[in-house]
Amino acid sequence: MLANPNIFITRVDTKRGKQSTHGWEFRIHRLSGVIEEFFSDSKYGGKDEALKEARKFRDTKLKEFPKIDRRDVAELRKKNNPNKKVGVSLVKQTDRRTYGVYEYWYYQAYWSPSPSVHKARRFSVNKYGDAKAYRLACEVRDKGLRDMKI
Repeated sequence: MLANPNIFITRVDTKRGKQSTHGWEFRIHRLSGVIEEFFSDSKYGGKDEALKEARKFRDTKLKEFPKIDRRDVAELRKKNNPNKKVGVSLVKQTDRRTYGVYEYWYYQAYWSPSPSVHKARRFSVNKYGDAKAYRLACEVRDKGLRDMKI
């Protein structure tokens, strides 16, 4: 049983000129996208019946599309990073000074140890070499995910 019996369900009552809309809207965000459905009072025989149908639909969809935890989200491979380790990127930094322009290359690991907290750690390619800098960044990223508060 859900703590809030109407979680993910919102009442919609609008009037625009001669037209009006009355009903309940269900909406959740999942990896597959937004799942939404509208339950009109007139279609389901009143406000209470429409709400019952919205709750039934919600319960079905929550079983079909369960919530995933933060760690699973953090390990999702994005379209713009098909081959490399998720959360690790090669970065080129350009530093312009009065006596010249310098380029620095490093691997950076990103992770989020708890909600709304983001961490990053850099490993210089000049200092460690390409392979070792990448390996160190991957190790730090993996440790960050293991320590993540879900």
